[in-house]
Amino acid sequence: MRYILLLLVLNVLISCKPNDHQEIQPGYYRATLEVQDNKELPFNFNIDDAGIMEKKLSK
Repeated sequence: MRYILLLLVLNVLISCKPNDHQEIQPGYYRATLEVQDNKELPFNFNIDDAGIMEKKLSK
């Protein structure tokens, strides 16, 4: 029983690692979504210094 508990604890400790996510930098970006019939829906968005996104559909 102790052996199983020790293996479980070691597995949890080995599995822990720091979060490796990257934050998007402030600025203007353009992206596209693929919609039906392989058409693309382009849109622009802005990320401000606070990390808030504002989107605008392209014409």
